[in-house]
Amino acid sequence: MLGHESRGGLLADEGVVGEPFDGAAYGSGVAEGVPRWEQVRVFLVQFVLEPLEETLDVLDSEALLADIREALAELATADAPVLSKDQALRLIQRR
Repeated sequence: MLGHESRGGLLADEGVVGEPFDGAAYGSGVAEGVPRWEQVRVFLVQFVLEPLEETLDVLDSEALLADIREALAELATADAPVLSKDQALRLIQRR
């Protein structure tokens, strides 16, 4: 029973109030027995530290930075070709 009328108001059944509306249990995507701090650590490693490490690797590569600078300079000119996704993939595969 969700509730009943009482003197002009609705009284909720306390056993139902804490349940989610869609029926899924709160935290149902969370592995049982894994402490919350461990979940936070995994999240930080996967979505913050690893991408940051990859970015720093790019910034540490002089050859890659030169390629990026060259591409940006080419884009600044009106003569830069606009490639479709398929054209770009074919170009990459030829290298």
